[in-house]
Parts: sequence; C-alpha cells; structure tokens
Amino acid sequence: MRLKFLGLAAVAAFLLVSALIVLHFRPDTSYAKDFRHEKFMGLHLGASMSDVVGQLGRPISQTTIQVQETWVYGLRETPPDIILTTGIFNSSAVIAPDPPRLVFDSAGRVAELLGDHSAFVVTQGVRVALGASKDEVLSAFGQPVLIRLPNAYTHLFYTRPNRRGATFKSVIMVFDAKNRLVEKQAAMDWD
Repeated sequence: MRLKFLGLAAVAAFLLVSALIVLHFRPDTSYAKDFRHEKFMGLHLGASMSDVVGQLGRPISQTTIQVQETWVYGLRETPPDIILTTGIFNSSAVIAPDPPRLVFDSAGRVAELLGDHSAFVVTQGVRVALGASKDEVLSAFGQPVLIRLPNAYTHLFYTRPNRRGATFKSVIMVFDAKNRLVEKQAAMDWD
C-alpha cells in the first residue's frame, strides 16, 4: 500500500513539475492593437512604411539604428518559423538564430565580428581576422546569405513580452532609409 502511495505521489509530482515547465515556457505575448497575423503574412518586401502601418496598425514601439555594411552568413538550417523572410538573399539558405556577421568599415575591411563567428572555424577551418578585405572574406567563405548595406534602419515592433523573462512571439518589420520594407521577422524570443 505504501509503495502504491509513493508511486502515485511521484507521478503527481512529475505532472506538477511538467505543468509548471510548460506554463513557464509558453509564449506570453502582447500584440499591437490592430495586428493580425494574416495581414502580416500578406505584406511584401518593398511595401512603404505607411502601407504597413495601414495594414497592421500602430506598432508597440519603434527604433532607428545606423548600420555599417554587414555580411550575414547562414551556417545551418533552422525551422521556417524562426525567420519568415529577411532582406534580399544571395541563396536560399536560412539564417541561423545568431548567424556569423562581419561588419566592414568605410575602407572595406572587417571592423567587427558579431554572432557565432566561431562556427566559421568549425565548419570551414578558416578564421576571419579583423582588417581582412572583402576579397579575402569572399575567397575564404564565398558569398554571404545576406548583405546589409550602410543605412539607417527603422524597426517597428508589433509584440512584446507580458512579463520579464518570458518567452514571447517576436514580430518586427524593418525599413530602410527610404521607408521601404526590407525585412519581416517572426520568431520565438525571450526577454
């Protein structure tokens, strides 16, 4: 009888812990008032910011950042819901969550290494050094998946987490200096 009780207690404890884990990692997302996923999916790259805001409503927040020329390399396949569409691709590769990114200075030399650039060493046996030229990078790694040209990018955020530390569905629309949609992002994220 005592063993049966202990067995039931263990099962109950397991179910309780499992439920708490599921509740903790369940997406806890607030969306902008007029946001609809179907409208998000219907928007195409090149749309104007006013068209996007007309379709999706006002974003929860917005920010503008200045970006130097950046080359993004996708090293592994990821599920299609990580990034739905992004920029203009040189290939059909999918960008990994923290892809290697090389930032160039105005002289065309590598000024900064971002993301998981150590993967270059593992997958291709080559290191990228600060100061390397674009030609040296191309001969070592080939064409990047995405090239971001120097620009001011405006990000419109259509979601936010409901609580600190929460997993949430991130939806971001990115516009270039001419207010054209250049990137749509939809991914699971955490605060």
